[in-house]
Amino acid sequence: MLPQAAGLVNALASFLQPFVAPGAAQGQAEHLRDVVVETTKLGYVLLSQPADWRFTHSAPVQPGLRYLVVCAGLLKVGNKDGQSYDAPRQVAAPLLVQV
Repeated sequence: MLPQAAGLVNALASFLQPFVAPGAAQGQAEHLRDVVVETTKLGYVLLSQPADWRFTHSAPVQPGLRYLVVCAGLLKVGNKDGQSYDAPRQVAAPLLVQV
């Protein structure tokens, strides 16, 4: 694991420590490491694309209710030649759950 990723995992682990069940710290650190590594891979994939991308966190919701974003959506905002689209094209919708 890269030193930057290890540093992030350590910082997150110490921040999240009050929420970890006794005896589960090792498993939590492994899960954090996996999330950081997979997120880094996704970042590399997105940055290596010739097109422009953007995450989205909004979706049509019922007014007055509270929602939690479980997974951000993905918008393609430009083509491989660097030209922006008039309107972003939704590739994946965000996943929201009502809380």
